[in-house]
Amino acid sequence: MTNNISRRGLLKGGLVGAVAGDASENNAPQINLKHYVMFLYPGIIVSKSSSRKIENRKSKFKIPKGCFGYKLFDIHETKTEDGDTLLGKSKNYSETTYFGRLMTLEDVKREMPDADNLIRNMEGNGYNSVVKTKFGQYMPVNSGDKVIPNK
Repeated sequence: MTNNISRRGLLKGGLVGAVAGDASENNAPQINLKHYVMFLYPGIIVSKSSSRKIENRKSKFKIPKGCFGYKLFDIHETKTEDGDTLLGKSKNYSETTYFGRLMTLEDVKREMPDADNLIRNMEGNGYNSVVKTKFGQYMPVNSGDKVIPNK
């Protein structure tokens, strides 16, 4: 068989529902769940990011300089017969861990009464709190996100 994953193969660009041919085939590709960390960096309009593979979700990893937060995610991977690696879609995203100062809407109004845009954005989007990163950015904090205070 020249392509063991072609029966349900790649749907919409991801490794979705791939099967490894018949169960009797000894050379069926292995589909493995791999774990990644995505580091978040400041950008001009939107945040930038970089990702790297980690052993598991409990692995310790070094936080790169310039990073203001991170989140974990998973990707299914398999090798083709000719050695290429096929990657599925990113999934199972964790909550975000931020480095900075947690500020509630009340904190922002009290400490920064002239920050009209930030206050309007928080009120208009229903954000109860934001994190002020060491770069001066304000990022919305969602349920389950963690904020680690700057040192």
